[in-house]
Amino acid sequence: MNRVRLFASLIALATLAGCSSGGDAPAGPSSGGAVEVTGFRFQPEEVAVAVGGSVTWTNTDDILHTITGGEPGVADPASMDGTLDGPSSTYTATFAVAGTYRYFCARHESMRGSVIAS
Repeated sequence: MNRVRLFASLIALATLAGCSSGGDAPAGPSSGGAVEVTGFRFQPEEVAVAVGGSVTWTNTDDILHTITGGEPGVADPASMDGTLDGPSSTYTATFAVAGTYRYFCARHESMRGSVIAS
């Protein structure tokens, strides 16, 4: 009998959790975000934050990466300019003005991402 109640409770809890998540609705901007730099990629590639919010990049690769504002060939160092010199190193940027901020790794230009501040 206890197993039946436990099973029923777990199903009910899972159902409620699914309903409260809002389904597939996109998440709105938050006051902060996190990006993992791993396997020569930014994960996630796009982050939404509220104006005034910050994003922190954490390098889990064993090599140096950069967070360089702009796009390859059109760098914008005024928006972001961070170096992640190895595992567990971090860089944080705050976005005071609404807009889309594109960035890339200057050492590995195929690594690209963006922050949307709204």
